[in-house]
Amino acid sequence: METPLEIEFNGVEKSTALEAKITEKFNKLSKRFSRMTSGRVVVARPHRHSKGGNPFLIKIEVGVPGQPPILIQSARDDNREHEDIQIALRDAFDAALRKLDEASAKLSRGADAKSERGRRRPARPQPMATDRGEH
Repeated sequence: METPLEIEFNGVEKSTALEAKITEKFNKLSKRFSRMTSGRVVVARPHRHSKGGNPFLIKIEVGVPGQPPILIQSARDDNREHEDIQIALRDAFDAALRKLDEASAKLSRGADAKSERGRRRPARPQPMATDRGEH
């Protein structure tokens, strides 16, 4: 990765243990998807006025060369399980892994298709040289 991982906390107390867990999970992603140029993770807990739960919101952004960044956002529904930061992180990074696998397959299919197109083109016929003076 060209730039270091950025970790941002909004409405959540910053902790070294949480940063270490995020870094560990992001490093696993970078091993699966070597084309990463940058990474950013936002851990937020938006303020809620309703009586419902207050789930964590995890956003993951992965920079890829020549492409717009790949964005992954954990579900914003009232998932009670996402009130636990560990579960919210697990689900967000699982979703990121699936999305990066899809992006990787799409990028490699594009490269394969380009090289395949080059192979499928027939060679241009070369004009035949004839010896006109010797008969």
